[in-house]
Amino acid sequence: MAEIKRHWPELNGKDAEEAKTELEKEEHVERVDIKPEGHPMPLIYNPTSVWIFVDEDNKVKDIRRFA
Repeated sequence: MAEIKRHWPELNGKDAEEAKTELEKEEHVERVDIKPEGHPMPLIYNPTSVWIFVDEDNKVKDIRRFA
């Protein structure tokens, strides 16, 4: 079984919409949400979801997968 990617450091600092487009091309990613930095973590487990956390300039600060 292939390893599921959980980190995308190469997208840090990029525009959130550009990062979302890149993530949507990834295998095992079905949903990508953009949230402000500091937004509470979801309580629902969904291994196909990825969250992009952005700063006030809509630049990627962190990307997390909950799997």
